[in-house]
Order: sequence, then structure tokens, then C-alpha cells
Amino acid sequence: ATDQCCRTCQCIGDPSCISFDGTHDEWVLCDARRRNCHHAKKRCKEEVDHAGNQCKWIADSPEWENIAKSGAPCQPDFAVSGYAPMTMYDTG
Repeated sequence: ATDQCCRTCQCIGDPSCISFDGTHDEWVLCDARRRNCHHAKKRCKEEVDHAGNQCKWIADSPEWENIAKSGAPCQPDFAVSGYAPMTMYDTG
């Protein structure tokens, strides 16, 4: 098998993307960054995720360590909303 770049299936920007199955979506979910790129709890509480539910500020949780280990402090509540239905790659 050869690996080739797909010319018609690509992320066309941040956050506007097109997945490999042609789905158009906003792929930065619950991005609570302000103009200075610092994350803000207030901004997080004003945003909704891919399912239309309020984003969850997880930085106050004892399980959250930092962005590198735990991801952004503002995330979808996956237990409520599930995962975003965007196929980024196809293995079959």
C-alpha cells in the first residue's frame, strides 16, 4: 500500500474543517480562549459543544493537571453529549 495525501479531504482552517467523509464542522470544541489566548472560565460557561450543551470547565476538578496532560480546561461534557461525529480518518 502507498500513503498518499488526500487532496479533497482536509482541514481547511481553524476551526472550520472538512472531514474525510465530507462532514463540515467546527472542530475546536469548547474553546474558551480570550484574545490573549488565556483560557477563561466565564467564557467557557457561555459556550456550547457539538451537541448544543453547555461546555464544562474541568480545571477546577482534582483530576485536571494541565493542558499537556489533561487537555484544555474547557471541554465538552462527553458523558452528556457523547463524542463529536466527525470522521477524521478511515482505516478501511
